[in-house]
Amino acid sequence: MGAGALRKSTEAEPQAAYGSIESAPAPVPATSGPSIEGQVRDAEGTGVDGATMKLISLTGRQLGRTTTRPDGRYSMPTPGSGSYVLTAAADGHQPRSATLEVGEEPLAYDVLLAGTGGPDDAGLPRAR
Repeated sequence: MGAGALRKSTEAEPQAAYGSIESAPAPVPATSGPSIEGQVRDAEGTGVDGATMKLISLTGRQLGRTTTRPDGRYSMPTPGSGSYVLTAAADGHQPRSATLEVGEEPLAYDVLLAGTGGPDDAGLPRAR
């Protein structure tokens, strides 16, 4: 019986170790909900390649991240319907954020990134 007890104890230890290793990673947010899709453009209307798009919960947790394709288009999956903050940022442009309400269907949302002069300079005449 002493050998059986020792064997039982040895078998239990790896199971406990495996359990703690498997539970260590943080849960990955579900991305089975409707997506947010659109295009990021600059002030001239050209698609912005490589803009970083982030999906953030209203509590500040990042839920997703992607970059735009060469034509400025993107598709961002969401965990489900609800309110989210979508941010867009690219070198040489002011970053933009918007709070969006996602329903049961994919949401179309285009983003205009202004130049570095200020957050609202895209709609203002420029000095010559």
